[in-house]
Amino acid sequence: MLNVNVLYRRKSSLWGVLLCVGIVIYRLSVLYLGHMNLHFDEAQYWLWSHHLDWGYFSKPPMIAWAIYGQRFFFGDSEFALKVLSLCVYIISSCMIYLICRIRYDRAISLGAALLFFTMPAVSLSSFIISTDVFLILFWILALWQVVKALEFDDRHWLWAGFFAGCGLLTKYTMVLFLPSLFLFAGLGGRLNAFLKNRCVLLAMLIAFCMLLPNLLWNASHDMVSFGHLYEISQVEKKRLHFSELFAFLGAQFGVFGLFSSVLLIRYCLWDYNRALQDRYGRLWLSLFVVFLGVICMQAFLSRAFANWAAPSYVAASIWLSVVLCQRHKSHLLALAIAVNLVTMGLMYHYEMIYQVLGVELTKKTDPMRMIRHWDTLGREVSLVSQSYPDHIILTENRKILGELIYYVKPRPFNAQIFNPSHAVKNYFQHTQDLNQYKDRQFLWVSREQSTVALKPYFNVIEKVDTILIPSYQQEVTPYYVYRLSEFSGY
Repeated sequence: MLNVNVLYRRKSSLWGVLLCVGIVIYRLSVLYLGHMNLHFDEAQYWLWSHHLDWGYFSKPPMIAWAIYGQRFFFGDSEFALKVLSLCVYIISSCMIYLICRIRYDRAISLGAALLFFTMPAVSLSSFIISTDVFLILFWILALWQVVKALEFDDRHWLWAGFFAGCGLLTKYTMVLFLPSLFLFAGLGGRLNAFLKNRCVLLAMLIAFCMLLPNLLWNASHDMVSFGHLYEISQVEKKRLHFSELFAFLGAQFGVFGLFSSVLLIRYCLWDYNRALQDRYGRLWLSLFVVFLGVICMQAFLSRAFANWAAPSYVAASIWLSVVLCQRHKSHLLALAIAVNLVTMGLMYHYEMIYQVLGVELTKKTDPMRMIRHWDTLGREVSLVSQSYPDHIILTENRKILGELIYYVKPRPFNAQIFNPSHAVKNYFQHTQDLNQYKDRQFLWVSREQSTVALKPYFNVIEKVDTILIPSYQQEVTPYYVYRLSEFSGY
């Protein structure tokens, strides 16, 4: 006869699985019914997928490769592109469950997977094509192999090196996985053995060899990716701002979840000595502290965005679930997941909540303002361009350019950016040179009404149209369209 506790655990596991399935269905419905436009960064990544390479201006190539595969099977619609992120997070959550099952029971494993899958950052980025989505996946896969290497066979280190290499081809911060392992080995008094392990050294070599083509690509392109990384981190601005650090740390409560973060501080970080006594406690601590610590230092010295520390919450989810379940406080874990679910609902339906509360939707109160109305602009520009089929679309703004290439029909893959200063601040400036089109005519699309900046380069400037895009309430956003010809070159 089955034990009552066994039946209870099986029933809880069943409800946990049903909850996961329900979240997936819910997110799919929100994504499908929401008709979300692409963010300009997403549009740029989509464009990269049409020109596969070993590197791009601001990122390694993995995101372009992934979108290429998605497009090949499912097409180019916003839903088809964005659902890729949700699918990756489903895989990541399942892998967290499998990692935990190597060492822990179902309750801990399911709790960790649910805590990760419901954290606010995941709820939000499930609808966003970003490098963080794939970085977290490869971080988890590398961790999976590390745990298997610790439990079973050193040969799993080789697979850990492979997945780490995939992570490096996704985002360079994957390199922090290695110092995390150094700290883990050091806390256990096994750093020398770790560094002498042939499989570990071979894993490092595998990861480096996988990154090498991207390094060679950068070497042949003026190290442009690393230059961009240096620029956005603003490390040249020598400032020690506690306000930046506190703002970043405050934002982490929104990344992991308010109640989850409080529990993490109270039961994990506050009592870190308990983790030091356990092999896997040291692993979760190391993976969390190193990544978050480095990004905190970045925030203190210059600046850091909240999502930059996202991979640290893989270990945090596991660590918190283990501690709460082992200390018989699984009700707190369930409450943290419930709070995350409520937060998810508030995030997805904020417009409805605004209406109930009488809050006016404006640029300041709308978190989705950056992805609104690009499809409308694309349709209007498409109508105008039909009268000028041989004209090349031209703009000075990389955000507008990326969105127009995606939303104008037929897609103007030859659209260009206006760059008389020869600055190299984005992908288009890095890859395009308007001087090769001296004999062509252009359709200028811009938020700027003045054409003073164009006059030294074009002998003919004729206004074609003013496109008014509905914004908030009675507001409209104007875009000005001009026909340009007789380009004299920069």
